[in-house]
Amino acid sequence: MLNSIRKNAKSRVFQVPLVVIIFVFIFYFGYNTLSGNASTAAAKVNGVEISFQDYNETYRRMEDFYKETLGGQVSEDILNQLGLKKRAMDLLIDRVILAQQAEALGFEVSDDEINTAIKNQEVFFQNGAFNEDKYRQILSINGYSHAKYKEERRFELLLNKVQDYYRNTAVVTDADAENEFKERNTFVTANYVAFDPAVFAITAQFTEQQVEEFYKAEGEAFRTQEKRSAKYLEFKTEDFLKEVTITEEALASEYSARKSRFYDEEAARQKSLDEVRDELEGILKNEKAANLAERVAYNTLTDLEDSKTKWDDLDFKTTDVVGAAESSESFPDSPDFQKMLFAIGKDSQGAEVMDNDVVYIVAVNELIPSSIPELSEVKDAVEARFRIIEGNRLAREAAESFLAKATAEGWEKALDGTGYKVLTSESFNAKATSIPPLGYSADAPKKFFDAPEAGKVIDTPFEIGGNFNAFSIATVTNPDMGLFPEEMEAIKAELLPAKREEALETNMEQLRENADIELNRQFLNEQ
Repeated sequence: MLNSIRKNAKSRVFQVPLVVIIFVFIFYFGYNTLSGNASTAAAKVNGVEISFQDYNETYRRMEDFYKETLGGQVSEDILNQLGLKKRAMDLLIDRVILAQQAEALGFEVSDDEINTAIKNQEVFFQNGAFNEDKYRQILSINGYSHAKYKEERRFELLLNKVQDYYRNTAVVTDADAENEFKERNTFVTANYVAFDPAVFAITAQFTEQQVEEFYKAEGEAFRTQEKRSAKYLEFKTEDFLKEVTITEEALASEYSARKSRFYDEEAARQKSLDEVRDELEGILKNEKAANLAERVAYNTLTDLEDSKTKWDDLDFKTTDVVGAAESSESFPDSPDFQKMLFAIGKDSQGAEVMDNDVVYIVAVNELIPSSIPELSEVKDAVEARFRIIEGNRLAREAAESFLAKATAEGWEKALDGTGYKVLTSESFNAKATSIPPLGYSADAPKKFFDAPEAGKVIDTPFEIGGNFNAFSIATVTNPDMGLFPEEMEAIKAELLPAKREEALETNMEQLRENADIELNRQFLNEQ
């Protein structure tokens, strides 16, 4: 999914759905042209300012959208890969440019168009149709009046009209359709020799100096993880039960408050206090004991933090020394205990961990910091890793050397005396994303279809399925061009959506080139 989002994010006209991002500013064909120093704005586009508030709000809403799309698993690194800050600014710039073009082209949006658009938004549907009450409720939750939302929809529809105006300049030619037909219907099979890095790794030769230099450069990969042991106190609810008493008055009061809990569904009657006395008393005792355990734990932690007591004065328990992802039977059976141990500072007096029937105070007992060990300590692992890398290098070089000879002298002659095993793939076309049965390759299939002919050597090896593979074309099956005329219009229809987006992007690039765009230095420093 991330690859798809990153691909889409490259397009400046990529639109995050309106129902997810509702912009807090209103530009429309009567937008205000603000004056003033450009330093007060994030950017200026043909004299129209974009405020830092608008930029920050747009960025935040786009960030929320991507986090929701990716299930919340979005790090700062991924956001940086997506170029989200630049995307937010580009989106705002494009909206200003499109609004200006709407005015120049004389486009308008009628009230009927707005009302129809609103009533067609499924977010406002109930039982398959637009629901006025749901519409008003959603607007209210998002702090919108009908008038404000209507104007924003007017603006969105206006921008859509301009975008469609440029999309409609797209043309799918007969030649485009013919090329597509050929790509879909030209098939090849490939002869290939697989150069396995694991085989080359076995015979790889290297010196002590090479290993040392490799470790200097790649030592971070061998860094040990930080390890910790815990010291902890536990305050069990059961240990405080003997200190708890429940009065008759409390029983009666709680019974009255919790009567619904003791309703007998099968008998369709309310159980009396006498019938549930023991059960209710047990519940109340457990709750009070749990509260008491929490209070004592809290007071103990406060005393530790205020130096009124010391860990050495307490009867604490300890655990084994482990890494954050390691397990140990010495740890309490609590899902948050180990997480807390690695979340607190090494000098912390402790932190509380709440479990169902136990409260823990956990602190760091022993800490072994992360470090890059001496080469002598990890030499076998370093050599094994270096051998794998050497195996990859040697396999690639062997594939390249074979292909160079095959290109110069021919595939069959290059094979003479090598003992290489030649295999043949299943058929595939230029649209393929894999070479069966080898597996996925985004780029390799396309290399076969630049003037394909049997015997042609592909001059570049491709890493597929863990091997470096050298290819030549075994067979070519050309399309039956007699079928093209009857498929041409259908192919054109399939190609048109992508062509429309290309036309929009081409026109937008031209409009940006002609626009007077000033970016605030503060914004540029964020990039």
